[in-house]
Amino acid sequence: MYFVPMFVLSLLVPAVGTAIGTSFLSLPSTARELALGANPVIAVTSTANPALIRMGGNGIKLDFSYGQWLVGTKETTIGVTGRVFGGELGLRIRYAGIDDLELRSATPTDEPLAYFGAYGVAVGGTYARRLSVTTRLGVAVRIVNIQMYTASSNGIAVDLGGVQRIGKKLSVGLSLLNLGTMSPLANESPRLPVRVLGGMAYSYDYGGISNVVTASSEWLSTREALIFRLGNEIYWKKVIIQMSSQFSEQVAIVSGGFGFRVGIYQFHYGVQFGSRNLGTPQMIDVSVRLP
Repeated sequence: MYFVPMFVLSLLVPAVGTAIGTSFLSLPSTARELALGANPVIAVTSTANPALIRMGGNGIKLDFSYGQWLVGTKETTIGVTGRVFGGELGLRIRYAGIDDLELRSATPTDEPLAYFGAYGVAVGGTYARRLSVTTRLGVAVRIVNIQMYTASSNGIAVDLGGVQRIGKKLSVGLSLLNLGTMSPLANESPRLPVRVLGGMAYSYDYGGISNVVTASSEWLSTREALIFRLGNEIYWKKVIIQMSSQFSEQVAIVSGGFGFRVGIYQFHYGVQFGSRNLGTPQMIDVSVRLP
């Protein structure tokens, strides 16, 4: 059972409600994103920039991610990606929820009035294509639903983004996420967590090791604060290792993860440690590439 204090709920809910809210759209959706941090340049996940959705070949790619965020919040993402219309098209279902929340009155009691769950679901598609050898643009459209106790809200969110390669080693990117609107939840419409991300990635090789150094910043409307991230992704044979740090006025976070490829399968694990003392977020990814 979870009794969620109000200061914790303020991290998870933007304006109304007492549980998940629309802020689940700003949480890491994969283990690689949790480990490296949201960056609009490196193709860790298209949730940071719709232009990052890539196949790297023909066929179909299936993705599954599962993990735990703060205060027992569970996350699941299922996606499929393929090449169509001269670009890449991805369909994705994302869920974040928490069970056994306690409904209590203002008067202290031994037992809660009731137990309930809260969740958020986003279903939509992402399309990206290369405009030139050095430029990629992408767009994503999602239907969003959140439910808390007996109240629910529906809406639509749109993402826009682009990536520009400069020379052989440097890339820069910019994305604008979660533009849209939600229907009223109780007496007020929830705010979507609008995100503006800018970043860069510098890649170089050292012997048989490929190294990518990343830096990014993010403005999040629900917090009205800047978030800065530094990261490093290392490729050695079929092994990937990530390390990153994140800073803002409220918290400092360190993340890491690793992954490996076996035939058509790829596995990844990510974990995050922070100064919030609200739990240890962890996620695992499984990807399958079909011919």
